[in-house]
Amino acid sequence: MSQASRSGAAGLGAGLGIVLRPEHPLPLHAQIHRALRRRILDGRCPEGSLLPSENEMGEALGVSRITMRRAFDDLAAAGLVRRSRGRGTEVLRRPEQRPVLAHIDGLVEASLVMGRDTAVELLDFAYIPATADIAAALDIAPGAPVQHAVRIRREGGDIFSLARSWVPEALGRSFSREDMMHTPLVQLLERAGAEFGSAEQVLGAEAATPEAARALGVAPGSALLRVRRLSRDPRGVPIERMEVLYIPERYEYRMQFGPVKSMG
Repeated sequence: MSQASRSGAAGLGAGLGIVLRPEHPLPLHAQIHRALRRRILDGRCPEGSLLPSENEMGEALGVSRITMRRAFDDLAAAGLVRRSRGRGTEVLRRPEQRPVLAHIDGLVEASLVMGRDTAVELLDFAYIPATADIAAALDIAPGAPVQHAVRIRREGGDIFSLARSWVPEALGRSFSREDMMHTPLVQLLERAGAEFGSAEQVLGAEAATPEAARALGVAPGSALLRVRRLSRDPRGVPIERMEVLYIPERYEYRMQFGPVKSMG
């Protein structure tokens, strides 16, 4: 790797222009991870470039090498970088992201229709400490309580999806396990006073883990359609993190496009 390749990632200096906020509820390693993730996805740290070393970046940001190692390890776990002894931390290629704009009302309506036309079974409902990735998504401190629910959905008696949701405690406390068994989460959040302003939804695929396979009644390793969603209120405050796994043979994701004069 040439020095030019390294400078492509470090053009803003060893700290890459990152500003840490000690008063922020996110720990320093999570702040660094989130900032680096943005820089990788928007191309400021291009594919094939080398990030500064743990020592270089830690010194520039005023944090320990352990803090930097945790941030880099999280990036590696997400497939954003590759770490190797003697070579450093290399930025990996990411698929180009071009979001398709759709009105939030359509997403809310689709969720309500699915809740009305299918049967749900609640497998788990509890308040748990937020993991680092859930905390980053919901913009809360790692370890803060979040409502976590696991549900399967059936149509005509056949299971077709496994959904996991994470809701900030302040919203989650307004409804119960019993409510979750009979009412769509979107509707419960609206009853709690949350207003849906925007949502980011990402589609992908993954192999069924043993746990997911048992819940869905498929073989471990089976291909599943994965939908991840982060919903925010009109001020941009996260109100819901959702991940749904679908059995492809029993579910079809369809979108209809037409002329849209205004997205307001």
